[in-house]
Amino acid sequence: MFKSSKSTFYLGLLIFITGLFYSCAQIGSISGGVKDSIPPVMIFSYPVFADTSFNDNKLKLTFDEYFVLEGINEEFLSSPPLKEFPEFKNKKHSLLIKLFDTLVTPVTYVFDFGLAITDLNEKNILENFRFVFSTGNVVDSFSIAGRLKNAFDLVTPENALVMVYHDNYDSIPYLSMPNYLSKIDSSGNFSIDFIKEGNYKIFALLDLNGNLMLDPMESLAFLDSIIIPQREIIINIDSVKAGTVLHDINDPEYSDSLINDTVIITERHITTPSNVFLYMFAEKRTKQRLTEYSREKKGIINLTFDIPISDNYQLTPLNFTILEKDYLLEVNPEKDSLLYWYKDTVVQAIDTLIFELKYDSTDSLDIPTIITDTVYFEYREKKDSEAWKKKKDETDTIKKIEYLNFTYDLENNKLDLKKNISFEIETPLINTDTSLIKLYEIRDTSTVDTKEQKISRVIRTSENQIFIEFLRPVINILDFKSFDIKMQNWYVKSRVDSTTFNIKINDEELANSDTLNFIVNYDNLFFLGQIQELADTIKLGIVPQRLKAKKREEDNRIELAFDKPLTNPVELFSTNFPEIKNGFNIKKNKLGDSLKITLRNNKIRLTDTLKLSLKSLDYIKLNGDSVFYADTITSIYREKEQYLSLTERTKKNSFELIFNKSIIGDVEIEPQSFTINNRWFDLTKNTGGDTLSYSIIDDFVSDIDTLNFVIRYQDKDRKNRTFNYSDSLILITGQQKILKEKVQKEKVIP
Repeated sequence: MFKSSKSTFYLGLLIFITGLFYSCAQIGSISGGVKDSIPPVMIFSYPVFADTSFNDNKLKLTFDEYFVLEGINEEFLSSPPLKEFPEFKNKKHSLLIKLFDTLVTPVTYVFDFGLAITDLNEKNILENFRFVFSTGNVVDSFSIAGRLKNAFDLVTPENALVMVYHDNYDSIPYLSMPNYLSKIDSSGNFSIDFIKEGNYKIFALLDLNGNLMLDPMESLAFLDSIIIPQREIIINIDSVKAGTVLHDINDPEYSDSLINDTVIITERHITTPSNVFLYMFAEKRTKQRLTEYSREKKGIINLTFDIPISDNYQLTPLNFTILEKDYLLEVNPEKDSLLYWYKDTVVQAIDTLIFELKYDSTDSLDIPTIITDTVYFEYREKKDSEAWKKKKDETDTIKKIEYLNFTYDLENNKLDLKKNISFEIETPLINTDTSLIKLYEIRDTSTVDTKEQKISRVIRTSENQIFIEFLRPVINILDFKSFDIKMQNWYVKSRVDSTTFNIKINDEELANSDTLNFIVNYDNLFFLGQIQELADTIKLGIVPQRLKAKKREEDNRIELAFDKPLTNPVELFSTNFPEIKNGFNIKKNKLGDSLKITLRNNKIRLTDTLKLSLKSLDYIKLNGDSVFYADTITSIYREKEQYLSLTERTKKNSFELIFNKSIIGDVEIEPQSFTINNRWFDLTKNTGGDTLSYSIIDDFVSDIDTLNFVIRYQDKDRKNRTFNYSDSLILITGQQKILKEKVQKEKVIP
């Protein structure tokens, strides 16, 4: 009996194992199961949530699954604020936090993680996760809540912070960080929780530089009155008669009835105020102050002011004297910066220059006053680390010739012969000799007539105005013959430059015609000095103003081209930020048919898609009525991303990685085709920072015909966001490979 049972057991085990191997050999697909839609859940913490008397500098939060931190630098916020940003590290399911500040005692801290915590696989976000602990004996339980809007358009401001202070004087946000603070949500709602009982002054701030204090150019909101948080407990007493059927809220199918009459007592805790309304505005700067000064080079000092400076300023040297011919004081076009150029070598050799600066400002009562500052400008010569390698006789006898560095405004290095060339030079010029400037024209005369003349553009800008432009200069002849009238002197011409003319129609009947028909006679300087006479027949109606072209190749500059010259004044503002005034600097070309718009406001500059509202006078009719040109223009800036454009292994012991622009930081190389523990290459980077040259110093690696790598590198955009990239490479000796597009972009770390 026993033997039979044992045999049966082993036989069954054998059948089970056989079935297991058989099932392993079946071809099938993995079902995957239900998609995870639940974000990470905290299951353990040190200290425990809402713990008291905590004074450690390390915290540990453990979740029920693997997670990642996305944008922790922007999302994390501590209330009260920390002077130094904590260190965050992931370790399996745990988040380790190291504090570098000494915690204030006694106070309740709220660590707000925003949208930074997501699970590893499905990217489910643990929204608005907050962790609370107290350094005192109790957890403070008062709060202040409300809503924030822009004062002028009632739009919710982005990235604004609401702050409260124990001190109640108005200048407190200029001088110190808040006692407590909170973010706002997408609707402008805020709630500053877990604060002490007491009196508070409340402000809201668009903190552009992240110092949690009010600075110039930052928008502000505040409440005049003092806020005193209150807490109220409301007790509700309800009676329920016997026989009443009650349902379980967690299990609706389960119900029970009361046997006896029952009294239900509930408590409701209410904190006030909960309806504080704040309206944000950009404070107009009227008080002048010196914001920055520097001496980065020997022969120049720079002073920057908060607002444009008046003409009544004085900059007087205190520790040196200088002749008037040896210095130049220059004010920038915006009049908010002074440049003091000086060429006296004795003055340049002084380590510290001391000036007395006087300028107009206002006092705390807005009464005009003169501010006097003593300003110190230090300069320290940078030592040449390679100087010891130079021969003494070379340094004594050879004097390095220094040349002026200059730039010129040629688009794509193409010269428009109808426009002037402007040169911008780093330092002021004492004199110029234009006879030494040479201009050479290189053209293919076999296919192009180098002396061709024609009308390149003719526009009837208004009823009695015609704008005409030629390809080459007109020498003597330019006249018009109308088909519609017999009179000769029906127009007056005025020359804009050698190729461009304005024509004014004197005859009112002709000007009132919808269409003008006339012959244009003009000349051309042909080969060997010969004058060539030409004629064209023109049929012309009034052309309304129209945007012809636009481009935004730089984030702070927009260029617009129009069919005909614009008339001043040109009104321009961004519909994205209607509250920002004077956010642009507008410059016309000589003809007035194109605009160069410089974006002066940083918030406007960092906006990828801008909508601009532009208005200008088009022309005035003969009856005196004004016709205006108005347009809404969308301008998009697309930032050039980093990518590896070319790889080349010229020799077995060297290779190059060439990127489309200067690389930021180090490039990490992870070998795939070999394993080596010691350093196997030397690296040099060109001055432009876009070419990395590797010399293989290990013979084992250099003898490998085909090298397989994964490289990782980073890039930063103008919003200071970091992008991580990785490329897989195969390098073969003597082979060059051009990469046309980006391989992989991993993630963004703001």
